[in-house]
Amino acid sequence: MTVRLVVAAWLSWIVTGSGAARAADFSREVRPGVTSFKRITTGTRPQKIYAVRADLSAPQVGLYASADVVGEEWRTNTLAFAERVDGAIAAVNADWSCNSSGCTGDRWLRPLGLAVSGGRMWNTHRVIPADPGERWGYLACTVDKRCTIRSRVLPLNNDAMADSPLRTPAVAPLRAHNAVGGNGARLIADGVKGSGCYDATSAPRSAVCLEQDDTHLWLVVVDGRNASGGETGMTCDEVRDLLAGAPFDCWNALMLDGGGSSTLVVEDDNDAATCHSRGARDLCVKNSPSDGSLRTVGNHLAITWTDAVDPRCTLASGSWCDGARVTTCEGGRFRGARACADGATCQQDGAYAFCVHPRCPGGDGLGRTACADATHVAACHDGVFATVDCAADDRVCGGAGDGAFGGAGCMDPRCPAPDGATCQGSVWLACAAGVPAETDCAAAGLVCDPTAGCVSPVVDAGVPPDDADGGDGGAAGEGEGEGEGEDEDDGGVDGGVNGGVDGDDDDDDDDDDDDDAPAACGAGSPAGWAAAALALLLAGRRVGHRLRRGGARR
Repeated sequence: MTVRLVVAAWLSWIVTGSGAARAADFSREVRPGVTSFKRITTGTRPQKIYAVRADLSAPQVGLYASADVVGEEWRTNTLAFAERVDGAIAAVNADWSCNSSGCTGDRWLRPLGLAVSGGRMWNTHRVIPADPGERWGYLACTVDKRCTIRSRVLPLNNDAMADSPLRTPAVAPLRAHNAVGGNGARLIADGVKGSGCYDATSAPRSAVCLEQDDTHLWLVVVDGRNASGGETGMTCDEVRDLLAGAPFDCWNALMLDGGGSSTLVVEDDNDAATCHSRGARDLCVKNSPSDGSLRTVGNHLAITWTDAVDPRCTLASGSWCDGARVTTCEGGRFRGARACADGATCQQDGAYAFCVHPRCPGGDGLGRTACADATHVAACHDGVFATVDCAADDRVCGGAGDGAFGGAGCMDPRCPAPDGATCQGSVWLACAAGVPAETDCAAAGLVCDPTAGCVSPVVDAGVPPDDADGGDGGAAGEGEGEGEGEDEDDGGVDGGVNGGVDGDDDDDDDDDDDDDAPAACGAGSPAGWAAAALALLLAGRRVGHRLRRGGARR
């Protein structure tokens, strides 16, 4: 295969722990958007660094992580893996593997951390036993090549995986389509170099990193030990410094397995002098593996290329619905269509499509929840159905629809609603998202009101028995309403309190112009009694005043 060749070489002085060293950098375009890089340093500690930079935004560039195919993608060397992967133009070894005496049967050379291939997780995330808060790191990429390097962000440990099918890296928010694990201590985290490392010795190293735009991915190998030029390899801290500087400019970086496992494969038919071994498809092992031969390892990561995007690819990289089928393309390569079985439908969210389980609430696979029964919440994420047992925490299922609770969820059985309040004696129980907060009103000398909370007690004033005008107000109001409705606006008002309050609209001498009643209070409530008493008092005053006026006319 003829490869376009672009060579850029320059010499510079770099400072190492052993003093100044002379460095020469070389780069070569393997394919548009994919560049091979080599750095050679001389001095007391000579180094050889090999790398590949891939522009993930290029539609013809794809990614592929090992699947659990023994002897072909798992438990094989990196060159054999790259030769198997359709269109692979670069590959690197990935995670540490289980290779101790206790690793027998299926566990032999199984990756220690997260492994996802083509959207299928075949190895779970790992918790570092010495620090349960620290997660084994990982590089995870979606089907449309949006990648992240993280360690602590998601609860992807084995216990969480077993807890619910919703907690898998193949569903939101990660939606990992290809993923490989690496050491938990990120070398660089969001632009900040870490500190400390699992290993302070100089050794061959493999690493992967992303530039700040999360679009440019680097695969990096540092030669060491048995290398032909006496290269010693690097410590973790030296690899950090290397990746933080030019030309890598890494924003997030992760250490992969090193030592005899370190292997970088690049398609290369023009640089035979630095090709340790060559495969049948003109794939070249760039570094000198320290075992003297290629080591069989657990998993790998490849960069792929296609000369032309397959015409069947609606998306060059992504998945979409074709009726009840999920169709997938990666880097312009058609990866096939999968039918949604057992009555499941297909749903799409941007460049991601998935089969929706028939039991998903409302047929929506994007997170809607509903009560499966009194104590179980049914939920779907990216079409994966699961139930949550509320009774395990002495709670019940409550809420519905798209309200403030976001659908159904587990809530305290004392809550009248996920977001609501009630009185239990003198205690005000206010619930938010099904979680109650209690306030003892009596302790503060207050009483409980279901809507207002703790309020001051209201004293029932009643009707003063010695107020003659007020006591006759009801009868007088009714009389005025019937007898004098023709020249005063009283005729349309029924007697009693209403007659006394409303029957004297034209009384210019009345100084109670602001007698509009407040909003009606609930029957029998203290506020209702107070309003009635006030109305009766006002009626008594008006009736007395009108009687005095009427006597003067007579």
